[in-house]
Amino acid sequence: MGTTRGAVTPGASDCQGGAVQDVWYRFVATSTRHAILLNSQDFPSLQVYAGDCDNLQALTDCVGESSVLLDDLQAGTTYYIRVASTAGFGADFGICVITLPPPPANDLCSGAQTLQAGAADCTLTTSGTFLSATGSDTDCFATPISRDVWFRFTASASNQSLLLSNVADALQPQNPVFATIGFSYYHGECNSLVELGCVGNMEFDNIEMSNLIPGQTYYIRLFLDDFSPAATFELCLTDDTPPTNDEAANARYLVQAAQDWCQDYVRSTFSGATSSQTATDCAGQSATANDDVWFSFLAATTDPTIEVDFLFGDFRIELFSADGLTRLDCSQGGPLWTSGLQVGTSYLIRVFSAADLPLTANEGSFGICVYGLPSDQISTASTGTCLTTDITVASTGADRWLHLNYQGQLVAAIYDSEALGNITAQFYQHQGSVRSDGAGVEYLDRNFSISPSQQPTGLIRVRFYYTQAELDAFLAANDGDGNDPQGFSDILVSRFAGAECSGSISGSGILHAAASSGMLGNGYYVEILIDHFSAFFLHSGNQALPVEWGAFTARPATQSVKLEWHTYQEQQNRGFAIQRSSDAKTFREIAWIASQGNSTTPQRYAYTDHKLEAGVNTYYYRLQQFDEDGRSSYSPIVRAQFFLVKSLAWSLYPNPTQGEVQLRLPQGFTGKLELYNYLGQLAGVWTVEEQSRATLSLTSLPAGSYCLRARTTDGRVSAKLLLLH
Repeated sequence: MGTTRGAVTPGASDCQGGAVQDVWYRFVATSTRHAILLNSQDFPSLQVYAGDCDNLQALTDCVGESSVLLDDLQAGTTYYIRVASTAGFGADFGICVITLPPPPANDLCSGAQTLQAGAADCTLTTSGTFLSATGSDTDCFATPISRDVWFRFTASASNQSLLLSNVADALQPQNPVFATIGFSYYHGECNSLVELGCVGNMEFDNIEMSNLIPGQTYYIRLFLDDFSPAATFELCLTDDTPPTNDEAANARYLVQAAQDWCQDYVRSTFSGATSSQTATDCAGQSATANDDVWFSFLAATTDPTIEVDFLFGDFRIELFSADGLTRLDCSQGGPLWTSGLQVGTSYLIRVFSAADLPLTANEGSFGICVYGLPSDQISTASTGTCLTTDITVASTGADRWLHLNYQGQLVAAIYDSEALGNITAQFYQHQGSVRSDGAGVEYLDRNFSISPSQQPTGLIRVRFYYTQAELDAFLAANDGDGNDPQGFSDILVSRFAGAECSGSISGSGILHAAASSGMLGNGYYVEILIDHFSAFFLHSGNQALPVEWGAFTARPATQSVKLEWHTYQEQQNRGFAIQRSSDAKTFREIAWIASQGNSTTPQRYAYTDHKLEAGVNTYYYRLQQFDEDGRSSYSPIVRAQFFLVKSLAWSLYPNPTQGEVQLRLPQGFTGKLELYNYLGQLAGVWTVEEQSRATLSLTSLPAGSYCLRARTTDGRVSAKLLLLH
């Protein structure tokens, strides 16, 4: 770890002449090609130099990216790295130098990787990378480029399309990436290729290859512009084979999301689809339908919303009975707000385009989701008594949210990821002054108990709901003791043995950090991951009520995960086995940390996991603590997730930010951008008209957590944003 905090460099400036404070590193090249990885939430810049301290020659500009590729180095030569931050603003960071692998096998035409054509919904994809690739030609505008890779395919139709997905930074896949990727396609042999077409940007341009001769071999050169970091990707070659959900019998299953807006779309396409039945509009009149695709879902509420977004032209959404014989509802060009559905019953969705002509692969791509809550109101019926939720809920592992309600209003929700049998729940609302435990730590005026027929074998997502009034009372009880919350995002959960509903805590609790939190109706929710159901109390701070285990955290870092935990007292403790899992079910030991000895005062521990697995973005950790007599116990399971902030066709960077955010939007986006603070208050509104990029200045806002929503006439998407100063 490094820092520029406290660095004093009189006269130092960045590439634009701005004052900075900086620190220096050096390394000896062991190869001609290296990469420098910089990981920080404070957005420092770096620059690489050759020469010596009295005569430095810059090899790069001042780079604010998370990774820098260096070519044509001299093995055995010393190079210098300067990390800088704006004067007066220190930056903490992790930095390392790595040796790059050799070029990919398909770096040249002679090594072109074979693509197999599949259906239009891209069920068949091929992985690729630009890391260490070299350049062999120009882009569509005759500009030389430095990285391209090659593919080949045998044409199966006269018109075929090439689609790109899951683009990520090859060196730090957890970071957002803006990459401009294009392609050219050719016929002939590698030493005598004839270009047939060129696409400059696969994200927005037409991606169809036309006038192909079935049975002949063609070559594809995928290229990356010089302003983009080395990227990995998934490539999909389609022909005129219809998507797998072209007919109702093969409808694609959607899970109804427990949200009041569409947060995560499922990608689909009309490209190659056929029309499976006579088309009518929502008034029953004849309508043009060149194509349709089918979906199914299990209703979790009586009035879910079906939303389609990022679709070219006019479209229809139709709701059918499970056998597809009876049309129940319809919408024209917008979301379908259903009503009167039977909870637990399956339904079919038909979506078709009303365009005059069949849509291309780019035009026909869209997102769809089903969402809805049984109510956006949180129950306030308990006034000092334990109340049992309306019905016993049956958990069958159906991958949907199960809602535990009282008189139709929200209490809690469980994501049904594995069969737990019948589930019952109770909740309690305290009346009077905010409660506190024996150590003076306050806890919220609402607690819960949940009892399944059988306990889970893996991690289960659970949401607990509470009201604005309860949060206000909790915030008003802040007393400066170090456990005071500042908003709903500070709420944690402690789990206690036994499942009896009670008005106060009893025994020792296990701390569960929030996996997510949000605003809803007349209050909020906090979501945690648990492997056992019992009684649950909500509070803030960094320790359970009262302490059994100290706080245990897992934090993503540069190609590693940092684990930290502490104990409050130790007697006859031999040590801790650190265990890791990629599925939260099967754990293996990765390290052993010995005890620091008997103590009645807090002891702190830390470990950095450097041995991460390729392609794994989420890791789960737990501690197995062993006594000297061989007995052991487990800590709560914690999660470290490397993620890309992206929602379908929009993305934002940097995140966290110190004041300015760059947005990449769907081409020609028109709508509103709304920013909400952690209290749910509107902090900013921007109107965008027919743009694909936007810059938002947030310098006038206080630091903290925000939710940015993009809202159009077709719906909305959202992403969390962290503002630092």
